[in-house]
Amino acid sequence: MAPKRQKTYAAQLIDKYAEEGPAAFTEEEAAELFLSFATGMSDSRSVLENLRAMSFGSFFDFSEKELKKRGLGESAVFLISSFPQIANRCINCLQEPNELLVSDELVNPQESGALKTIVFSKFIGVKSERVLLMLFNRNKEIIDSRFVNDGDGFSASIEPTKICAAASSKGAHYVLIAHNHPSGSGMPSLSDCSTTIILSKMLSSLGIKLIDHYIVTRTECESIKIGYEFYENLRE
Repeated sequence: MAPKRQKTYAAQLIDKYAEEGPAAFTEEEAAELFLSFATGMSDSRSVLENLRAMSFGSFFDFSEKELKKRGLGESAVFLISSFPQIANRCINCLQEPNELLVSDELVNPQESGALKTIVFSKFIGVKSERVLLMLFNRNKEIIDSRFVNDGDGFSASIEPTKICAAASSKGAHYVLIAHNHPSGSGMPSLSDCSTTIILSKMLSSLGIKLIDHYIVTRTECESIKIGYEFYENLRE
């Protein structure tokens, strides 16, 4: 009788998950199992040790360039660098209704969870700073959603006149804009806030309401209108 083959370390971790659930995993084991799927290796402990030697932080914080330097392939690098966004999107799908209608409550930025989920999904995999424009009709249905300006990787200008023209030509009654911060900070700049106020006033003169302006990072979608006191101070 042939000797029974010993299970790989990845297979052992999968068995542990099936028998004991995720709560039984240590942080180290969870990272090792993730890396085994990302790299295709049956034992990813050496990879994890190699990455940990570079920094005390999570390997999700490493840039694609740094990951490639450690010998990881293109697929593994993509999965690791995109995973926080993808995971957050999956969680939001479970928690929020998957709808393309913005109810009366959702026009209030304090009740905009489902709308944030839709916006966040648009930026998955986007590396440079970009500006997203979403237009809604009288019934608060999305009638157009597109990027209106590409940045240089670190900044992207928001052009109120261009946005007003697009909204007017489509007969929009509501507008939402968003732009991403690849740096990872959800804090809007003073320019972000002042531009939001200018755009809101310009749209209002056309009979169009600005729902909000979101700042999108790898893990969150922040509202300028309700998140920052200095927005209110500027508006006054």
